[in-house]
Amino acid sequence: MKRLSVLLVIFICIGVVLWGRYSYQEKLSSTAASAQAEREQTIAEQKQVQEEMELARMEEEQQHFQALTSGVEPSISQRIEDLYFGELAEEDAINILAFGSKALVDSQNEGIDPWPVLLERELNEGYGKTMFNVETVALGDNSSIEVLQNGLYQDVVNADTNIVIFEPFLWNSNSGVDITHTLDSMEIIISAFYRDNPDILLYVQPSQPVYDTYFYPQQEEQLKEFATTNGYQYIDFWQDWPSVDSEDILQYVHSEHNMPTQAGHELWSKSIERLFINHAAIEEELEE
Repeated sequence: MKRLSVLLVIFICIGVVLWGRYSYQEKLSSTAASAQAEREQTIAEQKQVQEEMELARMEEEQQHFQALTSGVEPSISQRIEDLYFGELAEEDAINILAFGSKALVDSQNEGIDPWPVLLERELNEGYGKTMFNVETVALGDNSSIEVLQNGLYQDVVNADTNIVIFEPFLWNSNSGVDITHTLDSMEIIISAFYRDNPDILLYVQPSQPVYDTYFYPQQEEQLKEFATTNGYQYIDFWQDWPSVDSEDILQYVHSEHNMPTQAGHELWSKSIERLFINHAAIEEELEE
């Protein structure tokens, strides 16, 4: 009887130990499962917050981009968008060709940054990414007739470019070439551009304004009328400069050699930048 009692006690003790161990493991498992569930919930919540933040960032960036490209030519804004949002790589940047006279460069070796250089810099800084390459081909003092007759444009029209900003040697042709011949030469050169690259976007612009001139402003008006009448996109940057009759213009164009000053190149660049970026959006951000 005593032996049975001892065995019963032993079995009871073993049962208690086993039950206790089982209960402890169940508690550990429950605690671990609860902790895992909490951890997964926390991760899910963090992921949702990150996704919401990323969505908000993308929406804000899209709004910013739309503000930057407000008013930009639709045919080029899609390419800008693809570059901006990474659909295209930097090597697919938009190529702009500035083609014209020596007014496009530092022709007097004065240490000036000409407007094509400023244009590339300002556009890439404005968008915060390398999206534009601006190449310059300046044909010195050649008139429109000389450029045409000597075939100086033939290699240029084969250039791999998306956009051409063409200054048809108006000032170079001012004193020795009738405006009708300048316009005819311009049209032949433009046709050559389109023949070799029908998808380019081409702009026509005059040469720089020049102080105290009489016939030259009339020629600029004839160029503008001819360009708009024939469906060419015209950059009327003269409207941003003082009148050629005002001495104020001498801040922007040199009184002796009639080439743009640094201030003139900066003003010229600003006029062209508006074709590709809405600076008002940048100025609003800086004010906020």
